[in-house]
Amino acid sequence: MASVTFSELHTRIAARVETVSGFKEAIRPMSPVVDPNTVGDKRYGIELGTSNSANYRDKSTGSARIEHSVTIRFLRRLPPKGQNTRYLSALDNEVLIIRALMAQSGAWQYDLRVLYSSSSREVLAGGEWLLSTINFNIAHDLSL
Repeated sequence: MASVTFSELHTRIAARVETVSGFKEAIRPMSPVVDPNTVGDKRYGIELGTSNSANYRDKSTGSARIEHSVTIRFLRRLPPKGQNTRYLSALDNEVLIIRALMAQSGAWQYDLRVLYSSSSREVLAGGEWLLSTINFNIAHDLSL
């Protein structure tokens, strides 16, 4: 695995998420208490959470193997008319984002080890917004 910095990892994840039609990164990170009216439909946020040392058999010298917990949150508006249809669409978007991050191609395949961890969904107060959360563990090398 080639060395990947934390900011480079964030950029690569963002590029993968944006392959799903219409998704754009939010200006600020998303949490369940964010005012969705200031963020918008199909906006997402990436959180590189805990970083830990990871030990794998193929660890190379001159680098540290790092494993991150990565959380991707995105909002979908559930308008009063067609809430069911939009909710189902949001579930499909979740699957597309998981597939985008799990796809094995190019440098993504050789530089990163991506493991899907979990997903959750929460309808925010008022019932017009769905906050979806997808969790991954991603391992990579960091040059020393």
